[in-house]
Amino acid sequence: MNQLFIVRHGQTDWNAESRYQGATDVVLNSTGKQQANEVARRIDQHYTIDTVVSSPLKRAQETADIIATALGSDVRIMEQFGERNVGVYEGLTPEEAQKRYPDVWAQNVTRQLNTAPPGGETILEVGARVLDGLNHLQTHYQGKHVLLVAHGYIARMIYGIINRVSDEQFHNYSLKNGEVAVYQL
Repeated sequence: MNQLFIVRHGQTDWNAESRYQGATDVVLNSTGKQQANEVARRIDQHYTIDTVVSSPLKRAQETADIIATALGSDVRIMEQFGERNVGVYEGLTPEEAQKRYPDVWAQNVTRQLNTAPPGGETILEVGARVLDGLNHLQTHYQGKHVLLVAHGYIARMIYGIINRVSDEQFHNYSLKNGEVAVYQL
């Protein structure tokens, strides 16, 4: 790849309610569709994109489809870029997760490398599959401009991998719904 564009999917009702979505397949709400259309216009006006890639989850695919339509492109789905599964936290707000699972919450498991909420993925597991996806893109799209529609945690993971940041920088990084991060590779 020459350039990698990371777009976080548009807003969902669960985003608006500050709920953990993770691997749960939630669709865009009307604000999310508007965000997807806005980012599609900006990308079409300012960048050249050779390939559009998406997470397999509906909220990312919907966003990718809107962008790809504006660019006259197809969307390639890659499982490696699905959002982090947060197990028993999915569908809950942070307050609900803390109340329902106080022992797990007290361990701060979402920030530990080798631990996760019950039924969820660790940081290391997510990192391994995202790195596999990035290596695939690098191998198959040399010299191309690739746009990837993914999720907040996946955007954070890519930011961390590319920039080799500290744990604090990693956990503080955030890409908002409908925002774009651009990396020169």
